[in-house]
Amino acid sequence: MTRHMKTQTLLRMTLAAVLVAGTQRPLHAQSPSGPTEIVLIGTAHEPTANFREETLRSILARVKPDLILLELDPIFFDTTLTLPPKYESLTLETRAATAYAKTASVKLRPYDIEGRNKFYQEHDYFAREQKLNQEVSRLYSAGQLSAEAKLFVEALRATAAIRDACGADRVEVFNSTACDVAIEQKQYYAFKGLGKIIALTPGLADMSAFWKLADDFWTRRNDEMVRNIVKQTKELGAKRVVVLAGYEHRYNLKKQLAALGVESGFVVKGFQDY
Repeated sequence: MTRHMKTQTLLRMTLAAVLVAGTQRPLHAQSPSGPTEIVLIGTAHEPTANFREETLRSILARVKPDLILLELDPIFFDTTLTLPPKYESLTLETRAATAYAKTASVKLRPYDIEGRNKFYQEHDYFAREQKLNQEVSRLYSAGQLSAEAKLFVEALRATAAIRDACGADRVEVFNSTACDVAIEQKQYYAFKGLGKIIALTPGLADMSAFWKLADDFWTRRNDEMVRNIVKQTKELGAKRVVVLAGYEHRYNLKKQLAALGVESGFVVKGFQDY
């Protein structure tokens, strides 16, 4: 079997697992009593054919949280910890959450790392990221990568395709365990794997500093998200907290929060539990 055939087989098998997992339903609804519930909902930041603002509003109405945490830099909130009207339409999540909050007694708070947007601007992050990806793609297409580096590129492309398939599907799919596993693999190749491609390719040496910056920030950002989720939950005395996270963060937040749950007095759930 050729390397290309192996990659395509991996893609088909993982997609099949994702679709099966996305159709599964919980055995029973969870009780609202007991420890604090943190309900982690993977989202897309903008509408897709299968996921719209109305989809998320319907989920929020089912879950009935008393606190909604948004994947936003705190800079978007004012001194009273209110999201100003000019930012209510910033993303699909802000549109759905603010619309729901107008009909229910629920607080909105940010939980992303403070200074996120400033970090991206100061480091010209997205332009440098694009340049790195384009150069890797060019070297791959030109046959100028080593055999080992090619394998990492192909693994990254295959797992990125699965990630995209998850995000284009129904909310139940990109909130499934199978999708979490696939995206964790994709993020490994997008960060650690990309670092290995750079190390194996002298022509990419000048991009090593940016890769290290991006890799460190991804880890630091996710860790800070978890700390802020726990902090906000405890300080506000919330009993049912919805965390709206871009679905590429879901696997990491879920893993870290589940590990902290017993010690911190909360349980981690999905919207399918309601």
